[in-house]
Amino acid sequence: MIKSKNDYTQRNLWDTPWGYVESFLLTTGLLLTGFMLEVVAGALPVDLLRYPVSVVLAISYGVLLILLQKYFYKNAVIQWFTSVPATISILVSVLFMVLIMGSIPQSASPNRVVNTLGLNHITTHWAFLFIQFLLLTALGLVTVKRAIPFRKNNIGFILNHLGLFMALLAGILGNADFERLRVDIGENESSQFAFNSQNQVVPLGFSIRLNDFQLEEYPPKLAFVDNKNGKVLHNEGNNLYTIATGKTYYFKDIEVKIDTFLTSAGKMGDRYYPVHDIGTPPAALLSVKNQGEKEFIQAWISS
Repeated sequence: MIKSKNDYTQRNLWDTPWGYVESFLLTTGLLLTGFMLEVVAGALPVDLLRYPVSVVLAISYGVLLILLQKYFYKNAVIQWFTSVPATISILVSVLFMVLIMGSIPQSASPNRVVNTLGLNHITTHWAFLFIQFLLLTALGLVTVKRAIPFRKNNIGFILNHLGLFMALLAGILGNADFERLRVDIGENESSQFAFNSQNQVVPLGFSIRLNDFQLEEYPPKLAFVDNKNGKVLHNEGNNLYTIATGKTYYFKDIEVKIDTFLTSAGKMGDRYYPVHDIGTPPAALLSVKNQGEKEFIQAWISS
């Protein structure tokens, strides 16, 4: 039997079950909401999720997912979380945030736009939290769906998804308890304290001893740089030259001679003098002239 056009009913937007269009609209809307919150409210207050709050949230969240899948599995939202369109749209959103995190340094930035949008702290970003919540919810509900009722042939699927769920949940909630500390310690010395980002003293609860410290130093190299764009100029495949007293190099019609090289120097006025203080930079006195000419320019350079 051939069906006419009147036999088909047109599907409207947001008619259940939700498909790819609705799924990408939801995830995009959450991303935009997260960026708006980042601009208006600032960074996510992750300190509120510190232990033991994180443990309570994790247990409560797990129990809630089990109850939702067991008693409300016919609900349109619950069914959407366990659908393929939801999985695809959520993973695309996660990939989008991860690409930002991999492209922009996750540290303090002089760029105002980066700081305002929170692009330099993606792991504590509102948008990233929302998308991670969707991903965790989808993983949890799919795992419970396969686990109830339990069948032996679903063991591999359950363990695979449950392990990923636990790893993501622990990573998100455990991020609040992560703290980067700095220990200032000298050779053959011990320390039981560290400093946080606010330069406050934090007791470690254990002792750290530095038995030996070795630092390898490499001699500096000379390079020709274009002042207009800051790029290092290549000279027949070479772009770095060893610095040593008496060495002479040629770049096109320019002759560069190293008159004096100091491995450790200090500046006084417009000259450098040899010093022996820790951390002082090297310096070199160069004579530069056009080949075939007698006049030359002499000047000091240093790193």
